[in-house]
Amino acid sequence: MAKKNPSPAASAPKRPEHADFFIGYKRVPVASRRFFLLAVPLLLAGGTSLSVLLARAQTRPAASNWGKRPIELRGQLIKQPYPHLLVANNYAAEGYDAVFLVQRGKKGAQQLVSEMKDSYVQARGKLITRHDERGNYLFEAVGMQEERRNIPIDSLATPLDLGMRVLRGRIVDSKCYFGVMKPAAGLTHKACASLCIRGGIPPFFIPYGAKTDRVIVITNENGEADAEALLPYVLDPVEVRGQLVAINNHYQLRLAPNAIKALVSIPC
Repeated sequence: MAKKNPSPAASAPKRPEHADFFIGYKRVPVASRRFFLLAVPLLLAGGTSLSVLLARAQTRPAASNWGKRPIELRGQLIKQPYPHLLVANNYAAEGYDAVFLVQRGKKGAQQLVSEMKDSYVQARGKLITRHDERGNYLFEAVGMQEERRNIPIDSLATPLDLGMRVLRGRIVDSKCYFGVMKPAAGLTHKACASLCIRGGIPPFFIPYGAKTDRVIVITNENGEADAEALLPYVLDPVEVRGQLVAINNHYQLRLAPNAIKALVSIPC
């Protein structure tokens, strides 16, 4: 009786059980090796491309500098509305620029100058600047002493009243905005900015869609510091109404009570 030829399936070698599973002491299965040879380069290329796209989508930090080396700065101390020094204007033959003072951490310089008079002083510390054309900068003071000298009062700039203005923009804490924190904007920075302003750091107003060569310091209608009234609106889009006054190299925005209105958003 003739034998039947075995079927191809029956004659094929039987695949070992779990042949496609990776076992450390055996060779990588062919199917897995092919998958990884294709998937790994694709994952690397995709991850790199995504990283580049996310990086390019980020807001570039402003040009700013937090000085690393301590320097000395001399000028006339003015304690109100926020402590600042009047130093010689480097951009003109005469006149003075205001350099607002802060201390280390989230503190203004009020405590540092509390027992001083409005006199000529020598301060030691570091510059914090956004590289503005007019040389707008802060000074993080670590020490200060009085000198026997004064700037003649008649040489100081007379405040120039620019009238009532309605502006849209944001209230920021000057120290972080000038470069100590990057970025110093948005809801993620709101708590930090509020602590800085509460600690005595001068609040600045940054108008939307407009560039200015002078910083805008916010005060109450009498030109005095009033940080508590600003805290609910820090870093939020707002519309403010107040008297704008030009003093030396900065503006002072004097706000009356209830002069700040929160906006849902500022149109681009």
